[in-house]
Amino acid sequence: MRWLAVVVCAAVGVAGAARAAPVQTTLCSEGPAATNFGLAKIVGAPKVYLKTCTPGEAGCTEPAKPPYVIPGDQVIVGARSGDAVCVAKPNRLGVAAGWVTEYQVELQPSPPASTSAWVGHWMEAGGDAIDLTLKADALVVSGTACWPACNTSGKLKYGPNVGEIDAKGVPANRRLSVGSDDDCAAQMWLVGPYLVVFDNLGCGGMNVSFTGVYQRAGRR
Repeated sequence: MRWLAVVVCAAVGVAGAARAAPVQTTLCSEGPAATNFGLAKIVGAPKVYLKTCTPGEAGCTEPAKPPYVIPGDQVIVGARSGDAVCVAKPNRLGVAAGWVTEYQVELQPSPPASTSAWVGHWMEAGGDAIDLTLKADALVVSGTACWPACNTSGKLKYGPNVGEIDAKGVPANRRLSVGSDDDCAAQMWLVGPYLVVFDNLGCGGMNVSFTGVYQRAGRR
């Protein structure tokens, strides 16, 4: 199964992706419940192309100009398929993701994270934002997401659809589960300097989703 074709949010009971750009180019995953996210460093050829197709996948065609990473780049490692691993490289414009062979990545240590390590103001390339604050031993989660994006700069005639998350939870093993399946729910992973998020598409207006890769940012 390819992230670039569909997102399967099995951990929170959702199949499919509602918005194309941020979700379909964020992380490679066969479902967050089955994936152990981590960090790796790219090694190997001068350019390591991020492939859409897993090895031996029938009927899959690679794009003419696939994205690529270079040796030394830090990437997020997601799902595996045989000797292929799916990696994602966040940047200021979004996230490039695709399959590489396992010998092209060098896995990095993933030490346990304290609850306080989660605290911060986290931003996604489309303008979605999540604030994590510490209260006793729990994390208070609050945030705003938009579709098609929050940072549209007045380009939309009627403005973006907006959603919110307001929940609390205690992380375990670099993973945080908040909300309820009959309302707004999300799974979050602390992966080095990144916050990886999958939600159940129940956190706001039509097509609104918090799913994506977030990085710490200063408040404006």
